[in-house]
Amino acid sequence: DSILRSHPSVTLDTLVSIYSQECTRRVACGFKRISKEDNLARVAKRYLRGEGAVKISYSINVPPCVLMRLLLGTILGISKQSVSRCLKDPMNVMRVTPNKLTEGLTADDLPDLQRRLATDVEHCTAVDNVFSPYVDGLRNAVGKEYEDVLEDHLKELGIAYQAEDALRAQGQAKTPDVKLEVPIAVKGQVVHWIDSKACFCDEWTYHNKGKDQFQSYVNRYGPGMVIYWFGMVDQLNTIPDVLLVDNFPSQEDIFCLPAISLDAQQPAFNPPPLTSPFPLTPAKPTTPSQSQATSPSSKFGIMSPSPMTSLDACGI
Repeated sequence: DSILRSHPSVTLDTLVSIYSQECTRRVACGFKRISKEDNLARVAKRYLRGEGAVKISYSINVPPCVLMRLLLGTILGISKQSVSRCLKDPMNVMRVTPNKLTEGLTADDLPDLQRRLATDVEHCTAVDNVFSPYVDGLRNAVGKEYEDVLEDHLKELGIAYQAEDALRAQGQAKTPDVKLEVPIAVKGQVVHWIDSKACFCDEWTYHNKGKDQFQSYVNRYGPGMVIYWFGMVDQLNTIPDVLLVDNFPSQEDIFCLPAISLDAQQPAFNPPPLTSPFPLTPAKPTTPSQSQATSPSSKFGIMSPSPMTSLDACGI
């Protein structure tokens, strides 16, 4: 609440996105340290002595769900896939078969230990507002909601497009959220595709989570546009071939080619009457001679020369 009061022009969604990204960044920087074998062994001993997982996570500045993933893998020796299933459903902890118990544990200790682990998994997923599977599900739902918002804007403007599902059905390996059937221009830049991001974008987020992805779209489809719905830093908008915006552009900023309906009925073709470039003038009526009277061309007023006249003209 205090942060919202200090930044009244910033939405709650933007602040939550910035906070989540900062937590992710901090975990990425410190994960190698906490995941070292000797550090994991010390954390596991603290847990097996009875200390709670949430309390341990706060003491070493690691998100509860991240610590719980490490504890399940270390104490039970299960795979990452099994750990993910346990976090999504704590009851899976009771069903999992340990591959290798940590040192000092026996098979007789396993039932009580699994019950305790299941309880702590439930506790960690409840208090972790960044790395919990429930938060991941909510984040995915918000992302889908903003993809629908993008498609609604395109439909409202009558812009034809192919959605990501259609592109995947065609066998495309790299698929933006929307590929336009006919490119548009936004603020003077050509756009062939649009990607929707329900998050805030700073320089670290762009270069680590977006740059390579967007370049693969440029290589396949040409220049495009990315919408970061929760805001972005202005310094990023100097990247060629990828236009970054924080909202769907206004209609004044979009130029679309005029649509041509293929179903429109074409007018019937009526050719103009044929006319000769050399107009014929009727001949004056004359009294035809015997040779002219028998000549077919005399009907049209054309004088046919007599045989003698033709021979004289040739000098014979």
